[in-house]
Amino acid sequence: MHPAENFRQAMFNEGQPINESIIVDGEIHRFKSDGDKHPSSWYWFNGIAGSFGNWRKQLSVKWHAHGATSTDDKLRLKIQKQLAQQKRQREAKQLQAKRTAQQTWGNAEPINSHPYLDLKNVDSYGLRTLDGRLVVPAFIDKEIHSLQFIDNEGGKRFLTGGRIKGGYFPIGKPAQRIWLAEGYATSATVREATGEAVVVGFNAGNIIPVSGYILRKLPGIKLFIAADNDEVGITNADSAVSVGAAGRISPIVEDGISDWNDYSQRYGIEATREALREVFQ
Repeated sequence: MHPAENFRQAMFNEGQPINESIIVDGEIHRFKSDGDKHPSSWYWFNGIAGSFGNWRKQLSVKWHAHGATSTDDKLRLKIQKQLAQQKRQREAKQLQAKRTAQQTWGNAEPINSHPYLDLKNVDSYGLRTLDGRLVVPAFIDKEIHSLQFIDNEGGKRFLTGGRIKGGYFPIGKPAQRIWLAEGYATSATVREATGEAVVVGFNAGNIIPVSGYILRKLPGIKLFIAADNDEVGITNADSAVSVGAAGRISPIVEDGISDWNDYSQRYGIEATREALREVFQ
C-alpha cells in the first residue's frame, strides 16, 4: 500500500477520516472530519512521516512508516501555533486583496454588452469591465472581498489572494423566494427565466456557506438551488437543502448540458422557465 494510503488508514483508525486527497508537501492542512462543524482537524505529511489530529478533541497523533503513536502536548501546541501563524498570514493577504479588489472595482467601467455575455446569451446585471475582461465582484457580508475576471471566451480567474469562500454576487432584490447558482451565466439565465432574485455563488464549494448566509440574513425566505448537474454540484446543493434550503433542481443529464445556461442555449428561455416551474410555482 502507498505510504499516503497507510497514513490515511491511520487517520481513519484514530477517528479522523479524511475524504480529500492527502497533500504530500510537509505543510499543515486543515480539514473537516466526522463531527466537525468547522475545519478543526489537521495533518501534515511528507511522504515518509507526518502527524494529524483535532484540536476540538485535543487529539494529536504522530505517524511514520512503522505506525502511529500518540504525541505529547508540546507537539500539539507547536502545531497549533503553526496553524495560527498560517491563519494570520492568510488573513493578511486577504485583507490586502480586499483593498485591491475595491480599488480595482472602482476603476472598472460599467458595461451592458460583452463578447462573453453574447456567447452565453445573457444580460449584464451590474457588471463592469477592465482591460476588456468582465469583472464580477465577490461580496462577503455586503463588502467586496475579491473579483472574478472573465475573458471573451469564458476563461475565468480570481484576484490573487482574495477570499472566495462565502463570496457571492446578488442579482435582483429578493421577495418571498431567492435562487442560488454557481457561475454568473447560469445565475443570469435563472434570473431571466424566473424574474426572481438570484445569487451567484461562483463555485460548488460556495453553495453551502452562501446558502447559510442567505438563510441567516433572510429568515423565512424560500431558497432554491439551481444546481449544475455534475456530482459535486448536486452533492453540495443537496447538503444545502439538508440544512434549510427549500429545494434543489438540476437540468437534465444530457451531452453538452452541464448547467441551466447550457439548457437555455439548447432549448430556449421559455423551455427553461417551464423546467424550473417545478419548484418556483
